[in-house]
Amino acid sequence: MLPTTATGVQIQYDKIMAGEDRKPQHIFLGITKLYEPLIQAIYHAETWMQNGVDAEMLQRQLSSVLALQVEGDVVELGCFKGLTSCLFRLVLDKSRTPHYRTELKTVHVYDTFEGMPKPSQADAHYFLDGEGVIIDIEGGMIGLIEESKENHRLHNLKEPVYHKGLFSDTLPDQLPDKICFALLDSDWYDSIMCSLEHVYPRMQPGAICAIDDYCVPLFPGAKAATDTFLADKPEVILGNPDACKHVFFIKGAM
Repeated sequence: MLPTTATGVQIQYDKIMAGEDRKPQHIFLGITKLYEPLIQAIYHAETWMQNGVDAEMLQRQLSSVLALQVEGDVVELGCFKGLTSCLFRLVLDKSRTPHYRTELKTVHVYDTFEGMPKPSQADAHYFLDGEGVIIDIEGGMIGLIEESKENHRLHNLKEPVYHKGLFSDTLPDQLPDKICFALLDSDWYDSIMCSLEHVYPRMQPGAICAIDDYCVPLFPGAKAATDTFLADKPEVILGNPDACKHVFFIKGAM
């Protein structure tokens, strides 16, 4: 049953927090070593995943979407070296049933693959020099397409569809028509706002959008953009800020 009411959203949220929609092979935090090479790679390379808690919650969120058979594909906006998209591909492949072919869903990733664009004044609290001028960190956090390809090959997973370029150039006409799950991991105000403006209309009822770094003071733009965008929307921020660096919202009825 899709969450077309506030009660439905609450039920879906409660299941996510309890982990009820996970299949046994998905529970990897110290419980199974079935996918240990990938999990260890995520732990050691995706540094924003504090002790794997964020990875576990993203897995729960995607699993809840699949349990509801929400239509659409998976998108990741800001993918670094592709290990999180590996996790998404793994969950999709292992969640398939005869009546719901989750392995047929496509993972799309969007990135410049040339590092981060320059922050704006909305992000500047921690990125100013002594005279109040924004520090030029353009090009930081570079993850190459070749690194993502290698990670998917290493873990024997189908590659995502790559969309290279600034979000303002790729998102207007390169997003799938229907989205069941989205991870926004681009840190800056302008990037998150652009992501929400294009992703939100394509999210289907029951779809989830996770916003990374919302709970990290170092990146105030991520929170500011999300709060501003959702101010006139019915969706509300969900999650556990004390344990995770990201939050999420569930798309209600259209």
